[in-house]
Amino acid sequence: MKLKTFNSTNVQHLRSGKPYLHCNSKTGLITINTQAAEIIGIKTDDMIQFHQSEDEPSEWYVEAVKKDGFLVRQKDDYGFLTNSTRIVQMIFASVEYIGTGGRLYIGEQVKFGKQNLITLITAGLINE
Repeated sequence: MKLKTFNSTNVQHLRSGKPYLHCNSKTGLITINTQAAEIIGIKTDDMIQFHQSEDEPSEWYVEAVKKDGFLVRQKDDYGFLTNSTRIVQMIFASVEYIGTGGRLYIGEQVKFGKQNLITLITAGLINE
């Protein structure tokens, strides 16, 4: 019998090259990968806030802010973290997603007055 062995010494962890936020509705953990953090314009101890379109409730945006936001902390060399169970639950509910975790990919940048909003793509949150 021939076996191929896979372990931590010969299998590299692959990072997605796409910018995204991974959200968990039970813990409220929001993980922001490095590519997304660069687009949003955040680093350790910065803050973000979320916006929902009143016209299209499934449309969400994230924005870097100076005050009254969710504090962002460094996870490791690969990204950042923040927490809000309620925000994650609201995003998931707006698209009727019943899963515990899901990715929100980063879309285009939108100017809204003086605000720089980054589109969150909720279309990937699909119930199986």
